[in-house]
Amino acid sequence: MGPSEYAVSRCPPPLRAEALRSLHADLPMDLQTALVQAIDAVRNEGEVAWDGLFVHRCGERLNTIWAQPLPGRTAALWPPAVRDPAARSLLQAANRFLDQQAIAITQVLLELPRDEVGGSLQATIHLLASCDYHWLANLQYLVAEKTLFPSTPPILPLQFEARAGDQPLRLAALIEQTYVETWDCPSVEGIRSITDVLTSYQATGNYQRQHWFFVQHQERDVGALLLAPHGSGEVWEVVYMGIVPDARGHGFGCQLVQHAFWRTAHGGGNRLVLAVDESNSPALSMYHRMGLTGWDRRQVHVRLAEGKPLESGPL
Repeated sequence: MGPSEYAVSRCPPPLRAEALRSLHADLPMDLQTALVQAIDAVRNEGEVAWDGLFVHRCGERLNTIWAQPLPGRTAALWPPAVRDPAARSLLQAANRFLDQQAIAITQVLLELPRDEVGGSLQATIHLLASCDYHWLANLQYLVAEKTLFPSTPPILPLQFEARAGDQPLRLAALIEQTYVETWDCPSVEGIRSITDVLTSYQATGNYQRQHWFFVQHQERDVGALLLAPHGSGEVWEVVYMGIVPDARGHGFGCQLVQHAFWRTAHGGGNRLVLAVDESNSPALSMYHRMGLTGWDRRQVHVRLAEGKPLESGPL
């Protein structure tokens, strides 16, 4: 590393605006909007929101990394420009901060190469790998438009008991059952406690307890459906949906989606979105049958607490 005016350090407040501009400028265009949304989301958190913002000055250029802690012992990492010679030092500083915060899982969302892997993207992947970040999954983001939503409640053989979050022990036990033999990012199951998982779910969108459901069949819990509106309520998200192993294969997944369509419409939403691991072919097939279409794709790289190795899960 050559001489620099600034060593890697936590970003001082007078440099914050410049640091965030440089971070934004170095992201692919389709990730810049996500960064702006992340910045907007922490504006009311005070100075603590910027404890994970680190910078390095090299001549006229300020290189930046932001480790953004999130509820449930998770974090999002916004990586530095790889062309800066201090990029690895910035990443190491962010990792030390994340370990001090006892973050269990840190994730980085990257674009997927459309043709050949670009030089900058490949360099970012190599940089992440050198600091204990490992590829986890490719995610596909799906959307259902209002034209798919029913005008009346669908008649289903399942029952949906609202306010599931009011019974956290029952909900935790049920969701843990739905994780058994999951196809969605199986290698990170069990890394966090179920309490942390529920905390992160609750922080997604605008949590409203009446939109978290126990799903029952013949008076037995067989699944969970967690929904949340975003912003003004035009867009809703399937935060989580899952079926216990012995209830799979009966079309219940499609029925959960039908209920999600109805709840979104009833709540004034015009669009329902969700993310799914592309390796989860049964779920993808089901969502496509229900009319959801893809609108974006991302590759996810993760780092576990203190650089622990990422173990392979069930295929």
